[in-house]
Amino acid sequence: MKARLAKKPFLHRAVQALAVGGLLLLAGQISALVINFDGPLVREDDASADDTKAGSDKTQSLEFASGDRLHGTLESLDGTKKELVWRGLDASVPITFPLAQITHLNFPVVAKADAKARSTVKLTGGDWLTADVTALRDGRFSLRLADGTALTVDRSRVEWIYFSKNSAPECYEGPFSFSGWTSAGGWSYREGAFRASQAALIGRYFEALPDRVEYRFEFDQGASFRAYGVMLHGTDAVGRNLSDGMVRLMINGTNLQLWPQADQQVQVDLAKFLPPPPKAIDGTPAAKMKPLRWRIFEDRPAGQLVVFIDGKKVGDWRVAKAKPGENRGAFTFQPMAWSANSEQSLSKIRIVPWNGFVPVDDAIEDARPKTDQVLLTDGETKEGRIESITGDKVKIGAAIVARDKIAQLRLARAEDPPDEDPPVGRVRLAQRGEFEVAALGFRQGRLQARTNFAGEVTLPVAALREIEWLQLAPVAPKPVDQLVFKNGDQLRGQLETAGSGQKLRWRTAPGAPPVEMDTARTAGVLLAPRPDRPAVRLGVLARLSNGDLLSGDLAGLSRESLLLENSAAGRVSVPRTRVQTLYFSHDGQLPVLDGAADREVWETGIDFNRNSAQLRKKRLPDNKPTPSLWSYFDGAFAVRRANTSRVAAAYNSGGFNLGRVIEGLPARVDFSFDVIGGKKNQTHFSAYLFSEPENSGYIMQFHQGGMFVYDTGGQQQRGRAIVQQLQVQFRDKVRPDATQHRVRVLADRTAGRMTLLVDGVVVGQFGPKAGAPPRNLARGLGLIPQQNMAITFANLWVAPWNGRVPGAPPTASAGPDSVLLANGDEAQGTIGTATPETLQIEAEVGPLDLPVNRLTMIEFGDRSEEPASGVRLRLTDRSMLTVASYRIENDTVICQSAMAGELKFPLSAVQELVFARSSSPAAKPDEKPGSTKPAGIILKGALNGPVIVN
Repeated sequence: MKARLAKKPFLHRAVQALAVGGLLLLAGQISALVINFDGPLVREDDASADDTKAGSDKTQSLEFASGDRLHGTLESLDGTKKELVWRGLDASVPITFPLAQITHLNFPVVAKADAKARSTVKLTGGDWLTADVTALRDGRFSLRLADGTALTVDRSRVEWIYFSKNSAPECYEGPFSFSGWTSAGGWSYREGAFRASQAALIGRYFEALPDRVEYRFEFDQGASFRAYGVMLHGTDAVGRNLSDGMVRLMINGTNLQLWPQADQQVQVDLAKFLPPPPKAIDGTPAAKMKPLRWRIFEDRPAGQLVVFIDGKKVGDWRVAKAKPGENRGAFTFQPMAWSANSEQSLSKIRIVPWNGFVPVDDAIEDARPKTDQVLLTDGETKEGRIESITGDKVKIGAAIVARDKIAQLRLARAEDPPDEDPPVGRVRLAQRGEFEVAALGFRQGRLQARTNFAGEVTLPVAALREIEWLQLAPVAPKPVDQLVFKNGDQLRGQLETAGSGQKLRWRTAPGAPPVEMDTARTAGVLLAPRPDRPAVRLGVLARLSNGDLLSGDLAGLSRESLLLENSAAGRVSVPRTRVQTLYFSHDGQLPVLDGAADREVWETGIDFNRNSAQLRKKRLPDNKPTPSLWSYFDGAFAVRRANTSRVAAAYNSGGFNLGRVIEGLPARVDFSFDVIGGKKNQTHFSAYLFSEPENSGYIMQFHQGGMFVYDTGGQQQRGRAIVQQLQVQFRDKVRPDATQHRVRVLADRTAGRMTLLVDGVVVGQFGPKAGAPPRNLARGLGLIPQQNMAITFANLWVAPWNGRVPGAPPTASAGPDSVLLANGDEAQGTIGTATPETLQIEAEVGPLDLPVNRLTMIEFGDRSEEPASGVRLRLTDRSMLTVASYRIENDTVICQSAMAGELKFPLSAVQELVFARSSSPAAKPDEKPGSTKPAGIILKGALNGPVIVN
């Protein structure tokens, strides 16, 4: 793979784009990026097509404008009142939701399409059905859907009918919405086109296609270059896994590449067919190139593929054959280049039957005929008015044609087409077909839909796949509590009461009746900010032996206990034997963070493109808030493999990331986190380590067998940074098939040195050469998920580091306790007592009194870890408490902590209530000396500094 980068003053502004498994993750001040592949699109051994094909869910689900999802069962739908009634899996009574909050209602598809429906009926607009055509009388078609529903459709609403000897194939014309499409994130629908906010896959899976099919689309890359790919017949709408019969096309500038078979490649110079790019007056390329119109004709049984671009035939090739009736698979599209200064759009998509005739260059594209047409299976076409249809015959003019000899009927446009009511929604059927509706209702297990083509239509639940609501202004979610279920569902509202062994009492909206929830299926509650939140006191943060965190002002440290003045609970006493570490703040800032602290800041990520705020405003109107691409709960941030992008995706200047620039980041810092992959061998991600827009640090790329580390700012040559690379192989030191790893980065920012650990094993130590100037690493930390893969980052932890590498031998004078001072000095010995002003320590040189305002960290030796069981409370002051029992009454929490005893504080001090807990988020203390061993490393390229080689 090659990358051509636009010229910029510093390389780190461009090379924040590094390949992870062949996929480019882009961030940085890049004006344009083009990826040139020397082979087919990236292979991924990922066969999880169930993520994108219909029917993966076994229950109905609601999708909200807020991005939430809730499984359950639809009880009723009232289009007049614009509300629906929903029975959730855990609610004591049904819940009523305004339709303005709902975007989609999904139904499980438990059976494959019924092969008895032999005809595809294309209606006006983007509507179509699979059905049996039973008759045409008096200008009206009689249809029978696959579920048995009978319809009568006026002929003026029908564009064409395709007859199949097998199961009726699908077709498509649009887009009119995102319904039926899946993306890997970064795509949205607006004004008749799919809009890309990053170079990501988008696709639609077709369960059945005509044996002869035509694909049409128009793509506007909006820049002075072209680079994108099209894949046909994939097993997954947004997967890049190669499959038998897949056809891959990629355009790169004026070069078109085709992979008709897995081991074949064809190249075409498009400069022979297309006019040269427009030029500016000074001879440089124009700022924008016009979009290209594509027509791809494919005869699957014959193995023929013909491609037209802008009306010019650029190729006629042989491709893999398929048996008649077995044409299916995904249509997938991916930009392979991206510019932060322009938007890309995919529009005018048509996937329809093809009559087998290849047009000549610059032929007028097919339009509706002036008279009706009957296309026969032998290629002959008869014209005239189609008068009637019976079970075995079609009458066109005075001629009678047997139905078994007909391939397709094409109907002329009506001279005076009837008016249409504006749509309120779109319905997709379980057994193929989709159409707009002017009104919707649901009662007694059946959907009542008013359509423009067939009037009132009643459908059973089993016939439905999806309902999408259109032209309803989504209600911007107000700060409300969120009830989080173990399956990932969320329900917004307000927590009223809860307690150990009790049902949770929940109100979905002010004035709505309260419902009770069984917490057995509930993960917990995210609480919205409340007006009476107590002022935070952050003089010190204590990490306790069970992983709990407790903040406050230091009131005292005796031989028996630690006393803190907590902002919510008042004075709290903790047995000294249960205190592992104390972190002290300076100028009101603690030198420690976890992922739950200011999580919205983490989700925003590090933005390396200064113009992105302006671009965000341009692409996302003010009345549409930018949604987060992350799903958060209990210190864990998840991004799913397939994001349907129902709401407009947040714009980012490349691969979005989980990160922040941390004010007051310690000079010696410990940054650790858990990474959880969706499947074995799919733990792939990248990380910015100590980088900011004007001070680039390191980039790490992690995969199941090792990692690459890139020094993007260590050396300069002619004003440009030289990227240097280190390759690390885990070998047998780290399990390659594990789905979860603990990654730890220990850094001396002033010296520019780093130590990397994975699952407690040191895998690499490196930094500048001896005698070289210090790197002075920056304050930004960011984690980048690989596109199209499910991954979760959890238990983020940023804290001071004492400079000791796990596994290194201790010094002879090391004592059980240590004190780290703000200037970087360290004192070791035995901690005595402390007041808010002074700490006593018995050091090797004798007793010392240290001012508390000079302390950064105290570590107590010989502290064993204790298991933590119970409910977890995350407070707004960064405290985290594990409680054996609790109750919430009158906006007050009363709980029993194993570490601090009984506590009482206002509910406004709580930001999360966690029933189903993840592992402890606090970083584990350093392993005992000698307990770890560096893993083997293989070096490729050059990286300054010492490297462990085993």
